[in-house]
Amino acid sequence: MNSQNQMAIYGIVVALFILAFGEYALHFWLFTNPAKWVIIAFKFYKKGGIGIRILCVILYPLCFTFQNSTLQINNYTLFKKNHRRDIIGTIVFAISAIAWIFIHKNPYPIFFFPLLFLGVLIGGIFLGNLLKIKPENQKKIPNDKQSIETPYSFSFAGSNGSWVNVPDPFRGILVIGAAGSGKSYSVAEPIIEQTAQKGYSGIIYDFKFPSLTDFAFQQYQRSASQIGFYVINFQDLNKSHRVNALDPKYIPTAAYAEEYSTAIISNLMPESIQKKDFWIRSSTAMLTATIWYMRKHHPKYCTIPHVVNLILSEDYNDLINLFRQDYECAAIVRSIITAIDQKANEQISGVISTLQIALARINTQEIAYVLSGNDFSLDLNNPQNPKLLCLGTSPSLVEAFAPLISCICTVALKSMNQQNKHHSFVLLDEAPTLYIPKFEQIPATARSNKVVTIFMAQDLSQIEKNYGMKEAETIVSNLNNHFYGRVANIKTAETVSKIIGKADKIIKTESQGSNRPTSLFETNRGSGSSNQGMSITLQERQIIHPQDVFNLQVGEFIGTTVGATNPNFYTKLRRQKPIGRNLITVKGLPTISKNYDILLNFNLIISECKAILKGIEIN
Repeated sequence: MNSQNQMAIYGIVVALFILAFGEYALHFWLFTNPAKWVIIAFKFYKKGGIGIRILCVILYPLCFTFQNSTLQINNYTLFKKNHRRDIIGTIVFAISAIAWIFIHKNPYPIFFFPLLFLGVLIGGIFLGNLLKIKPENQKKIPNDKQSIETPYSFSFAGSNGSWVNVPDPFRGILVIGAAGSGKSYSVAEPIIEQTAQKGYSGIIYDFKFPSLTDFAFQQYQRSASQIGFYVINFQDLNKSHRVNALDPKYIPTAAYAEEYSTAIISNLMPESIQKKDFWIRSSTAMLTATIWYMRKHHPKYCTIPHVVNLILSEDYNDLINLFRQDYECAAIVRSIITAIDQKANEQISGVISTLQIALARINTQEIAYVLSGNDFSLDLNNPQNPKLLCLGTSPSLVEAFAPLISCICTVALKSMNQQNKHHSFVLLDEAPTLYIPKFEQIPATARSNKVVTIFMAQDLSQIEKNYGMKEAETIVSNLNNHFYGRVANIKTAETVSKIIGKADKIIKTESQGSNRPTSLFETNRGSGSSNQGMSITLQERQIIHPQDVFNLQVGEFIGTTVGATNPNFYTKLRRQKPIGRNLITVKGLPTISKNYDILLNFNLIISECKAILKGIEIN
């Protein structure tokens, strides 16, 4: 509608309300100053007052249906669209409007008039907000109206009865949203709830332990599934199992040892991910050779704590001499052995000291205790014994624990990504805080092995920073189901707009001659010519603009899924009310271990490493 005509409607409504309120004021003048004009006005209102009130009730809400009629104070929008609140406001408006129209039949009109008048004023805003007209060129993204249920699918309830369906989660799920956007509550927790109901095994990386771990425990307990539940946590040992990520059965060849070494080194020294110089390569080789030596000659003591303490020994020559006795190990560290033989002491000292400084960060009694036991197997999706493993960390200690969690994930994913296994998933909350070697291959290769990859991050730039541009692009492209919440990065917002794509929109353009009246209050000026025209064009426009992504509210997500009725979606995700077994009360994560002596265990590991270096047989 023409802006001048909108202003005309506003003016008419204001005039009508002034007339309507004049009827209320007239009652006071009628008793205090019964002048002739007051009597005439009273007769006018007696005949036309109900008509004025009816016009007010009809026209007033229309003022708030125009797209540009949002009330703002200092750029802060008042009365943003809220479906439930607008319905309540509409009910208030309807009751107030009916009572106000027939106020002349009320025995106490002077008392009720201002209350009903106020109810119409406030309620009309919400009615107009409920009926707000969208511009013709704004395309709405249609959402699915029914959930799609399969033995492996995920579904998320949206606003106004809509659904976001992920019929094929094995194609991978990417969840991007800034802190506070609702990633965990609106996406991660509903996924965990459905994995429990559908008997998924797998891994959860709990960045804010124990939030997702507690939730997963409760959901898997309620589902009465046969999935084993295990927790690895390096802070609260009462709530942690023990696992040996370097068990010889996970290291069939030296190539496996190298990949596990890369996982540890890359997280201890993030700069090594994209810059692999001599020092980094030599450090990785030293760690690889130590793992492979222990795997071959001391399989019982092949654990991360033992490997770390061997490298942290007082004289690195003792360890190098052990490698000289094994051809494969010597070949792995040939550059180091050559440098030693050529008396390049400064060079070797630089390599060893770099590695020792890094490994010292993970040489704690708590870590040694957790990683030197073996309560369960990392063959998590074994059909005979499927398990869920929760790996806990905290924002303040993520740099210390990331190397270990990454190594555990690397070992577990190699086992999970095999044929004829139980359906499983790996959910990484704040995934860029971990670097998992060759992870970009997992979404593409694991889908055929029924492994769901859920990669959650605050921004696409985080993935690029940790994995590099090429690997980040591969990860994003291999994850085919995308959820985007509110972000603060313009590049990410532009990427979301491009991913959702474009659509043809009908654009109407009106043209009017200068002598043509454009307002309800204008009249024809002279006998000049007038002309009016309209052109309709089909133009390709972005469905979602970057600003739309910036303005998303908590729980609102834009995205695209594979196999849904409507591949694109834009809705506020809503948690469903629990029913059936989900109503069963479950206590929090129980105490797993009580009787342990971490100092005794730590000292035992040190003594065993000294014996290995001296060639003493260990009973």
